[in-house]
Amino acid sequence: MEIPEEFQPRHGCAIYMRKDTAKQPVLLSKEDFNKNLEEKNFRDGPYRDPFGTGHGEPYYPWTQAYGTLKDGIPVYCELQKDNNNEAKSFLEKLAQE
Repeated sequence: MEIPEEFQPRHGCAIYMRKDTAKQPVLLSKEDFNKNLEEKNFRDGPYRDPFGTGHGEPYYPWTQAYGTLKDGIPVYCELQKDNNNEAKSFLEKLAQE
């Protein structure tokens, strides 16, 4: 199953993912992303997409966090609560296939 467009990397996350096209980016739930952070599994990052945080920029609720794990796999997650919940539901359905 392909990742739906609403969960594809966006803005800064998409630019980051294109810099290493050798590996497919992996969508994680925010909880799994944070677990990797706590266990210091990141080789590069994590980063938070800065879009919408600058002075005069519009509010942007679809922010993503991203980085590369020590094994070279680029990962990202949805930071906004509702988006994360939808992503988790999608990942659960994907795991059942």
